[in-house]
Amino acid sequence: METSPIMTGRRPGNRLFPLPAAWKTRAAIGMHAAVVTLGAGLIFFPPAEGPMLILPLEHTSAAEAVTYAAGADARPLGPGPYAGSLAVWANRDALAASPSPFRKLVLAIPFRGCA
Repeated sequence: METSPIMTGRRPGNRLFPLPAAWKTRAAIGMHAAVVTLGAGLIFFPPAEGPMLILPLEHTSAAEAVTYAAGADARPLGPGPYAGSLAVWANRDALAASPSPFRKLVLAIPFRGCA
């Protein structure tokens, strides 16, 4: 005689779509990787206009970063956390169109990190 799960206190598993434990772990890792990738993408893709960090990839003086920012009508907010870097409030397209004497990376930064 077969007993029901209610009588035995055992709950039936997912019999329609049983998934191995490894698949569940891979799905969780995949979701975490997607969230981290999205967060990194938001940092490396600056907004159309807003706070940005001009980070020189070469050894340059801070004066060159200020000159570059002034050529793009960017408003300096202060020095960045790294040597030669500069926090600015700027338009992304204007920064991209401005000629630069050095190689740089323009990153998005949260506003609270600019002060």
